Amino acid sequence: MADHPNATALRKAWLALVDGDPTPLYELTAPDATLHMCPGQNWLSGSHEGRDTAFGLLMQSGQATRDSMKTTIHDVVGNDEHVVALLHFSFERDGRTLEGNETWVSHMSDGRVTETWVFIWDQADAEQFWSFARPD
Repeated sequence: MADHPNATALRKAWLALVDGDPTPLYELTAPDATLHMCPGQNWLSGSHEGRDTAFGLLMQSGQATRDSMKTTIHDVVGNDEHVVALLHFSFERDGRTLEGNETWVSHMSDGRVTETWVFIWDQADAEQFWSFARPD
């Protein structure tokens, strides 16, 4: 069975991002999209309104980790309304590492990402790491 077109589009965007090009994911995201980062009290946590705000936050996370992010795509599945990306990631900063699995659940409308919820497997480790790894 072939992937749903939404899953195919988001998989291609994630593959580009893994290779260092955020443009396809940015273009696939609606200008008024909302990004909900996993619960917590660190500077990434919470809801971030607007594509530019969300991508600015992602760029700050790259700067905070000296662009050390490595991501492997486990799977991307979707339908008319949602796409779920199952990922494995690692970040490093100043001798500290955050590694694990995360799930990005994206709401789709007319082929564009309108809202995304990000869930990290080990929230306690993420909280500790991101509390330490603040943007310079």
